[in-house]
Amino acid sequence: MIPDVTPNGVFYLPPTGWLTSFYNPPKFQIAKDQVKTEKNLNKMLPGEQYAVKGVTIDGLKTGTSDSAGACFASTGKYQGHRIITVILHSKGSNKDNRFKATQNLYKILKTEDHLQKIKVPSSVTTRKVANGVEKTMKLTPQQVTIWSPYDTKTDYTIGTQYKKKKLEAPIWKGERVGSLRITSDQLETLNGEPLTYSLYSANDVRRGNFWQRLLH
Repeated sequence: MIPDVTPNGVFYLPPTGWLTSFYNPPKFQIAKDQVKTEKNLNKMLPGEQYAVKGVTIDGLKTGTSDSAGACFASTGKYQGHRIITVILHSKGSNKDNRFKATQNLYKILKTEDHLQKIKVPSSVTTRKVANGVEKTMKLTPQQVTIWSPYDTKTDYTIGTQYKKKKLEAPIWKGERVGSLRITSDQLETLNGEPLTYSLYSANDVRRGNFWQRLLH
């Protein structure tokens, strides 16, 4: 794939192809009969030297300065979860050290932590609704996952916070109605707050007629 070239000779690679260009080194047409091939230096991409099996990197940025040294930020997916890593001032003169350090972070995650499933109780996923055709409504998610050290089961408490004190029809499928909060001494977040997940309506609850509203 050859990217477009602007009149002043500056080229750009279309966003839909920039992450996949490592499979075939991209070619840039500088001028007529002059094509330059460049090697992708981001070595965390699939098929590259420091790629981690089971982790799909889909965003990355390298950077280097005298004060910050060699830095690298990446984002990718592992077991269906978004993982973000940041390496600042990687040691040594070898700029590949930032990729090695990132690779080690992913290896630590894979070897020291696992996903623990938490079933959300029915007292949370089934709620009363006022003035609706139905008396109750279902909420999602009905299950969430948290990272726990291997051979350890995290003890936790579940709390809820709703946008309104009373749920009242009409409420539409996919509408956010509140949040689920998971608290544990074994869990740490960057801001010190509980793990928070949005709660959504799993189905439409239409406003009832006069008699339905009266009974519900």
